Amino acid sequence: MGIIRADKTVSTSRIGCGESFQLKLSLTGRPSIWEESVDVVLLLDVSGSMAGAALTQMKKGAKTFIDILDMATDGARNDRLGAGSHIGVVSFSEAAQQRAALTQDAALLKNAVDALSARGNTNHGDGFQKAVELLKNSRSKNRVIVLFTDGQTTVGPDPAPIAQAAKRQGIQIYCIGLTGADGVDPETLDRWSSDPSSRFTLITPDAEGLEELFAEIAEEITVPGATGACVQEVLAQGFEILSVQEPTHGGVEQRGQREVFWTIPVLAAAAEETAKLIIHVKYIGEESGMKKVNESIHYSDDACSEVVFPDPSIQVDCSPCGPDCGPCGPDEGGWTQPVEVCVDSCQSEALVDVGDITVSGQGCILELSATVKNVCPDCRVAVGIIVTERDCHGREHACGMKTVELPAHHSTHCCDMRVDCLRFVIPDTRSGESCGCKPRCFLVRVMANVMDFDLHCLHFEDPCQCGCEESK
Repeated sequence: MGIIRADKTVSTSRIGCGESFQLKLSLTGRPSIWEESVDVVLLLDVSGSMAGAALTQMKKGAKTFIDILDMATDGARNDRLGAGSHIGVVSFSEAAQQRAALTQDAALLKNAVDALSARGNTNHGDGFQKAVELLKNSRSKNRVIVLFTDGQTTVGPDPAPIAQAAKRQGIQIYCIGLTGADGVDPETLDRWSSDPSSRFTLITPDAEGLEELFAEIAEEITVPGATGACVQEVLAQGFEILSVQEPTHGGVEQRGQREVFWTIPVLAAAAEETAKLIIHVKYIGEESGMKKVNESIHYSDDACSEVVFPDPSIQVDCSPCGPDCGPCGPDEGGWTQPVEVCVDSCQSEALVDVGDITVSGQGCILELSATVKNVCPDCRVAVGIIVTERDCHGREHACGMKTVELPAHHSTHCCDMRVDCLRFVIPDTRSGESCGCKPRCFLVRVMANVMDFDLHCLHFEDPCQCGCEESK
């Protein structure tokens, strides 16, 4: 199955000149055994020379092998193989014996291994025959024998012709040899194992190394998602690398200001895995616009897999305000020049012509509504509304002010009065080509004052609810 997903993302969609962001690369792999099942026979030497530490370590290695395939076939260690794969167990000493038929029951297989004991001579030929017979019931196109032995053949038929016949039938043979009292013969194991012998024959001088060899074969049988993976990432002009985090898998090397090499020896050997790498990147260019982050990215592995990464872009804004600001000030972005208006201290109102204006942007219309509470009878009320806008630096800028008069009502008690359709036309004066896509933040302040002070509300039988006192 190999690499099932490659991803490349940026941590933000917009930046300003000189700002930084994170470029995130990830690769997800899955063992090929999920799609291509395998049937394996563990062919285990239990002759007398195996007594003691050798037998103990062999059992440990065989159970590790079973656990790795258990995890690799369905992504969980649940004592059951998945994806149609099976394991069987055959032991041999004076003669060979089937300990477990091909099964997906990992617990049963480990119990069969635990029950083994060592005695007698070594009959490799009968062991091969029993293993081949067991695989005759296999429906998988991938059939494997994993032989473990610590010595030379002492009884039974010549194993070589039987092993050769098995290989001609398409069965792969791995041989694990432990240097024992009888002296295991590496050249003999090479003749039994599949080609190349450098891959299929594994020798260890002591029992402590057995578990590692069993695990190595198990991981090879599952066919990892990728081996020898390499990602070459080159940033586009205008971007440079600030730093590179240690990846979750493998190692990384930075070459120059725009290039990194990420290498992963093995990915998804025994289960689905995701490898991640984070690169901290800075924009050092001077132009605004939508910019592609990468100049190129290239992937390779031992299987010559074809992997395609996304090609992300990022919006760059080199305006003075940057990508996130609102209005840059009342004297920028199309505002009219201020008109000085002087009002005499005794003057209650003023009518002023502020001159010609031009439309500077689409802007928006803000329509407000409010409810004035507890308005006294026969009292007019003045309502004033001030609208300001807050920019990215937290500064407030005036957008407009409006006053309206609420006519007096003639009820016998104080009432709530609704004010609707208070419209403000607010042009968009923000600078920068990307500012228009950002939300705008307005602040609305409302005031209400009674305009009539001739104390009409004091002549009603019931005191008004707006704070007036009953006439005395």
